[in-house]
Amino acid sequence: MSTPANFNASTDRTVSIVLIVVGVLITLVWAPISIMAALISDNGMNFLKYLGLYLMWFGPFLSVVTLGIIAIVKMARKQRAMLFGVLAGVSPIAAIILGFVIAGIGNSLITNA
Repeated sequence: MSTPANFNASTDRTVSIVLIVVGVLITLVWAPISIMAALISDNGMNFLKYLGLYLMWFGPFLSVVTLGIIAIVKMARKQRAMLFGVLAGVSPIAAIILGFVIAGIGNSLITNA
């Protein structure tokens, strides 16, 4: 596989590593907050609320670990890894938002029933 002429491997690696670290920091900051989000949901549970809470708890961690490993493997093979670094930095926020949306839908189903 050939790389383009303007490909800079050191910049790619640096950006990828920085964004993986950003994803890890977001996940570490979010961990205690997600536990509190589960503790304040006390008006009954259904499948969607469970799904949303589990996505808020485990989604950031699993996405950062998976995408970080893929980025590290790509860096070791001297391939472009910046896309996976960007995804590792953004995916925790996406998992948190998606978990809130799913849990909110589940909550509205409980209160409207």
